[in-house]
Amino acid sequence: MTNNLVELHQHSEYSANASKWDGWLTLYEGDQKKLRATRYLWLHEYEADTLGTAVKGDGMKIRAIREERSRYVNLCETAISRYISFLFRGEMKVPDALNDILTPEILANIDGKGNGLKTFIKEAIAEPALTCGRVIAIVDTPNQKANTVAEEKIYGLRPYVTAFSPLQVPDWSLSRDPKLYGRPQFLRTEYDREAPRTDETQPPKTDRVSVSYRLNASGEYEQVTYINKSSNESADSAKQWEPQQPIPFTGVKELPVTIYDYESFLKDGAEMQLLLFNFMSAESSCINAQAFQKIFISGENDDTKSILLNEFAINLLSEGASVTVVEPGSTNSLQNAILRCIDWFFKVMFNQVDGLSMVSKESPSAETRRQMKDEFIALVETTLTKFEDFVASIVRHIALLSGKEPPASDVRITFDKTVTDADYETELAIWGAFADQFKQIPSVNAAILKRQAKRLGIDDPATEKEIDAHVEKQKAQVDARANDPRKDLIGGAAPNGDPGTAPDQQQN
Repeated sequence: MTNNLVELHQHSEYSANASKWDGWLTLYEGDQKKLRATRYLWLHEYEADTLGTAVKGDGMKIRAIREERSRYVNLCETAISRYISFLFRGEMKVPDALNDILTPEILANIDGKGNGLKTFIKEAIAEPALTCGRVIAIVDTPNQKANTVAEEKIYGLRPYVTAFSPLQVPDWSLSRDPKLYGRPQFLRTEYDREAPRTDETQPPKTDRVSVSYRLNASGEYEQVTYINKSSNESADSAKQWEPQQPIPFTGVKELPVTIYDYESFLKDGAEMQLLLFNFMSAESSCINAQAFQKIFISGENDDTKSILLNEFAINLLSEGASVTVVEPGSTNSLQNAILRCIDWFFKVMFNQVDGLSMVSKESPSAETRRQMKDEFIALVETTLTKFEDFVASIVRHIALLSGKEPPASDVRITFDKTVTDADYETELAIWGAFADQFKQIPSVNAAILKRQAKRLGIDDPATEKEIDAHVEKQKAQVDARANDPRKDLIGGAAPNGDPGTAPDQQQN
């Protein structure tokens, strides 16, 4: 059997994009273990070696502590979920002409896991499609013949749809045949699968499997499953695949494979998410290291007093002992950077819909607002049209594997692509709620006040000057406050005060 082992390959496009796809999916999923890698949680100077590419010996402890302390605020998942919610807010229409293909059983459980069609589209297709810009759907059915519809139900012979992320599809080739141009000649998936067990006394085991969906020499569809026989992730693991007996699908002349390939909605916002994660990690480290008052005692060597010293501090010092107090440092710059990253993230993710730059003192003009709205509508229409094409291909493959006539190209499932002014404004209100997290940044606060003043009809230079003066006064009070952290300690507040609290309230 060993002589039967073969080597499987990766498509050049997969090799070029796998790291990027993995990064976007990690930021979207927010896996804390993966986020500890240096590509996400960047190295600090005292953690890095001389090249700045790896953790050095003396910095390993510092790095380990920072990894445990750092927490991830997942804006990527919030933004993608918001987009999906808006895209599929309307009704999904299934034509009556598709009832013979999309039976009630298929519509209610399209993936064999109990998910209905719309839920499957939103969760299994739209999430990786918007996150990575790529998702692959494969229709499959048991290779067993039934003579009647009753036998089909008894055997469970009905198509199921599975969605694969781009990381699970390492190789493919598109046909150049004029009749099948652009469709896959073959496509190979690769993933971990739980090995079957006969009873509970057998320990669980995971197999690395690869399934190739391909057209054979006769131009008919067949599947070939490969089992990886390597014992570890060695360099030879690519050559350790054992092929199983091919499964033919007689009469099926095309692969039941559909590829969604478009732009990632997350590609630009991911950069801001990384900045936010690292700024928050730096703030946490600063707070731990320097943002609390610290007391150092010299000249006291009596270990038996350590408990009393911790409890009562300087009240029980021996003669000759001295006390040094280090006041907390300011983390205001990091706090502002964190808020700016949140601001930038949502402006990038939502194409700066109704947004202002950080230094803007003007409200967007009517023409600018209309352009933003038109761009948003175009994005919604294009994305939903691509999803309609994607679902139409899946329905075609369900028909082929069911032995039925595929529907005409104009008979398809559709989504509501209409975006009214009310829809647009409602979505703006939802997105605007996120702005509350960074309104305390002076320049943004001033811009928002001016915009609201214009909407109220108070549009004159005197009002703008008053707003600027008011914001500058607030900023000066906050800056003065930041330079005198003792007031916060006396008041029992957090270092440098709460930036969301008015200066006069902070004084009390």
